[in-house]
Amino acid sequence: MILYKYCANGNDFLVFHTLDRQGDYSELARRVCDRHNGIGADGLVALLPFSDEAIAYQWDFYNADGSRANMCGNASRCVAHYAYNLGLAPKTHRFITHSSMQAQIIKVSVQGEIVSSNLGLYRNLFALSTLPSELAQKVDSSVPKDLAATLLNPSRWHYIDTGVPHLVCFVQEWFDHSSPSLKAFMQELRIHFNANVNLAYASDEIYLATYERGVEDITLACGTGMAAVLLVGHIAYGLEGSAVLVPPSGDRLELWCESIKDSACGLESWISSPRCVNRHPSLISLRGSKNPNSSTTILESQNGFTKQAENKKVDSSNKAFLSSLRADLSAWQSTQKSTNPLESTFSHNAAQTHKADSKEKMDCHADLQSARNDSKKVDSSSKLPTLAHINELESNAYIGDMEVFLQGEVRCVAVCQTC
Repeated sequence: MILYKYCANGNDFLVFHTLDRQGDYSELARRVCDRHNGIGADGLVALLPFSDEAIAYQWDFYNADGSRANMCGNASRCVAHYAYNLGLAPKTHRFITHSSMQAQIIKVSVQGEIVSSNLGLYRNLFALSTLPSELAQKVDSSVPKDLAATLLNPSRWHYIDTGVPHLVCFVQEWFDHSSPSLKAFMQELRIHFNANVNLAYASDEIYLATYERGVEDITLACGTGMAAVLLVGHIAYGLEGSAVLVPPSGDRLELWCESIKDSACGLESWISSPRCVNRHPSLISLRGSKNPNSSTTILESQNGFTKQAENKKVDSSNKAFLSSLRADLSAWQSTQKSTNPLESTFSHNAAQTHKADSKEKMDCHADLQSARNDSKKVDSSSKLPTLAHINELESNAYIGDMEVFLQGEVRCVAVCQTC
């Protein structure tokens, strides 16, 4: 198996594509993501065929501990770069997240090594009313008093699901996020709510640190965490809807959010707009766009991949799911101005990825096996407990259909072979 290692603003991921929709890659993820005994990465992503011609592929994302996650902002940009440069998709395309969870359609654009991603559509923002009493024990004298008071004030915490659940707290001054006490506090909060935990500080730029489930530590960057921080800052605190966010990696990323009714509907108009292409001039210093035709070995292997795909038949046993998914897709597409569907998944010719002429469809709706859960770990792929039952949400603010966009550089740093 060939794995491509990508880096995106401090996060690193291993990416591959396969026809095996029945595979469970949780054990592989644990093995290859191990930074001592494996290759080392924050997550593993498998690209799977998808039958709808408007969707280039489906992804199956695994955290480093083998648990599944629905969405990862920086990984979405890495797989877009991978898919384009291996001839699996055109520069601008859509992919869908895993169907066993709350599937989302993600729009992406590749411009050399700068990749833009629409991180999804969000509607609800919650404010906490209580915090677990044991949290106070995690905050010792090493944490400044003003910061401790903010952290223990439930009204300063907001919850939003940006593909994965996030808690967000804005603080008055920046802090040492390597503090063991602070990490213990964030870990306790993360376990209690089964959500990622973000601390943010707004000045000219927004600085943040995210404690991620599945990694169980503060990571160098988190795309969905940045989206959550931007939305909370914009909706709850009146910050601008466009900002540069700085994670612990120090890499600056530009994010912006828009109401769906105000945004340029349709992927093609979004991609061609100055907002996407020239949003941050310092980022658009491209080092040249790679041409899929430059790697004959990759494309030859891709030919074999597609030939196998063409021999598969559509399994009609999941018609209800297919009908439901297509209805959702149709409703989503009705808001778009674009009328040019993208090509069906995994073309064998890079040039053909710009045409919508694929005739063969594949069985893409068979559920993958559930990820095996380690009994000693919290299942980070599961949803939050019903928050209404534990009475820890004070209010639910309908924020309107908001989209968040993320733009930044990605790099393929290694091609690895594993058995």
